[in-house]
Amino acid sequence: MANPLSITYQVLQYRIAAADTTTTPSGAVFAPTRIVAAGGTYQYKRIDVTVVSGSDRIGIGSRLARVSGLLTNPSPGTNFAVADGCALGAPAPCP
Repeated sequence: MANPLSITYQVLQYRIAAADTTTTPSGAVFAPTRIVAAGGTYQYKRIDVTVVSGSDRIGIGSRLARVSGLLTNPSPGTNFAVADGCALGAPAPCP
């Protein structure tokens, strides 16, 4: 039996503006910048995972589940961004 589930994921890297890292209070709104070029500094990654059952072969009909999570960069001064294969605003999955 072929796997009835398909899984896609997208990893996006973000940087907090330099002024925001010291002036924005904890829990306050800030303006992140998405990083798409390799070698840049980033503070966190957002990981979006989507699971789709494309058929009724498993008896639950067609279903879609999406979850997102954040992962902080433990060493922003030495752990730099990788090139983003998705164009800004492109839907997942991206190469």
